[in-house]
Amino acid sequence: MDIERYVAGQLSADEAAQFEERLLEHPELIDQVEAVRQLRLGIRTLSKRGELSGIQGSRAASPVRWLMAAGLAAAVVGTLFVTLRTTPQDIMVASLQQLPEALRDQPLAGEYLLLRTRGNPVELATLSTPAPIAVNMQLGGIETGAHYTVGLVCDGKVLSTVEALATDGAVVVYLDASRLPPGTCEFQARHGGESESFPVRIVAHD
Repeated sequence: MDIERYVAGQLSADEAAQFEERLLEHPELIDQVEAVRQLRLGIRTLSKRGELSGIQGSRAASPVRWLMAAGLAAAVVGTLFVTLRTTPQDIMVASLQQLPEALRDQPLAGEYLLLRTRGNPVELATLSTPAPIAVNMQLGGIETGAHYTVGLVCDGKVLSTVEALATDGAVVVYLDASRLPPGTCEFQARHGGESESFPVRIVAHD
């Protein structure tokens, strides 16, 4: 299945570009991409903890138990994002747990997927009241655990930087939508000597 191969970084550059074009044409697939990415990450976490072998052995005898394990794998993802450097005052953080306390229990006001091949800037909404949003940058071909420095740059000024870990070819950051300035900005993701930029347009929305 292309979704699983895309998340696993198994598509060629041309195949990945074609798949990302499909995502633009069929945005309903974005949720499926994120679900597969989260599930893979959760399963990997259970494996590292040594909690997966017994579940795998019982898969044939107990399909229900296996499905429950898959749900558990997805649930552990919420605690896996690790920030290597950030401050509470930053506009942008690498996990929901690092948002101000008042925002942690709020539902996400928006989830944005940034693709390398997208031509026009993605539109993000800045809100009049504090609310968390998630920005998912699809990097492709990047091993889980790679350290990335993500910067938010608006009008040539760096507003916030955070260091986070890539998971299945993507880096996810979280922001308080009420602190985003209207205008043209970009997210910059750097790893080693390589850098990728994702242009966005931030517009006021109540």
